[in-house]
Amino acid sequence: MKKMTTFIAVMFLVFVAAHASQAAVIWGQVNVNTASYNELLKVPYINGEIAHYIIEFRNANGPFKSVDDLLKVEGVNKKTLKEMRRYIVLEGKTTIERLEGL
Repeated sequence: MKKMTTFIAVMFLVFVAAHASQAAVIWGQVNVNTASYNELLKVPYINGEIAHYIIEFRNANGPFKSVDDLLKVEGVNKKTLKEMRRYIVLEGKTTIERLEGL
């Protein structure tokens, strides 16, 4: 029984380690009114297409007045905005950093 418990514990740790190497640590925020394409890509749920649409939208309409204005951007819906919201600001410096594989 003890060998089985040890085996299960070891397998669990191997599973966690394998998946942890694919995880990303993200901190800081991105100013969607000034961020570059590459800075926008650091935000979870913002892929290349959405980053392009954010820049296109702000170039055509001026700065975002509310984080909820991102719902007007193609590819952004309520669910994705909810996930992105903690990383989004409308003023100040972009400070977001994303470290992969930790």
